[in-house]
Amino acid sequence: MPPASTSPSSPAPFDWQNYFSLAEGLRDMTAPSAHRSAISRAYYAVFHKAERIYARSHTVSVAGLGGQSHTDVWKWFERGNPSYKKVAQAGWRLKRYRERADYEDVFAGLTEQAALQVASAKDLLERLDRILLSTST
Repeated sequence: MPPASTSPSSPAPFDWQNYFSLAEGLRDMTAPSAHRSAISRAYYAVFHKAERIYARSHTVSVAGLGGQSHTDVWKWFERGNPSYKKVAQAGWRLKRYRERADYEDVFAGLTEQAALQVASAKDLLERLDRILLSTST
């Protein structure tokens, strides 16, 4: 076993894209809890990427956004260009499904929605990647 490090180091930042990979794996399982978790993880992968774009444009740290961050982020995208508005619409929709998956006891069509919402998240992540590329200068 290697010796413990004596110098303090900060942990690497979490890669929220890992939540999407997890969502894909959960989607392919058969348990309802996996499907619920797939929707939730897919949403958070998208949300954290959108939050990064929002924070960058507002020159604030993501950690400083607080509890209203979901509303703030999606409303900000709504006020943007048509591409941003499409992101906002899909982001709000995915958020509603995430809330259903996390809080409702009965979720009709859960298996189908898990597949649809993970696919929607994939599309959103690709859109957000394009936005990040176009805004990083």
